[in-house]
Amino acid sequence: MKTKVLSLIILIVFATAVMSILGVGASALSDQSDLVLTSVEMYHQVPTNEVDYYVKLQNRGSVDHEQVKVRVILPEEGTYTSSRYFDIPAERSASKHLLGDAGVYPYNGWVTVRVSVSSDDVHKVYYRELLVLNGELIY
Repeated sequence: MKTKVLSLIILIVFATAVMSILGVGASALSDQSDLVLTSVEMYHQVPTNEVDYYVKLQNRGSVDHEQVKVRVILPEEGTYTSSRYFDIPAERSASKHLLGDAGVYPYNGWVTVRVSVSSDDVHKVYYRELLVLNGELIY
């Protein structure tokens, strides 16, 4: 029992030392998780069967996020769209416009939209529910 506890303490000390050498402290890790999705607006263009997505992100931390990409996925329909890479400086926000295929909805009910925000440091997934009535997406 004592050897397991001692091994665990040594592992924690070693991991802390490696993180400090690499410049990754607890505050840096918490700052990196401060990239949040503030809103998703969607507008269905009926004649073209496309959806305009307006995605707003906010970096509430003190670390710049580089090479950020947003993906909007309709898993039930198998359609998706994604943005180009972009940067969000610390304590700033960004808005992205994406255009994607709406898919075909032969039923009425709720559809799940998956919004993925990722960079080298962060990967977050958000879910939004959309209502389908008479084959059209209602928000």
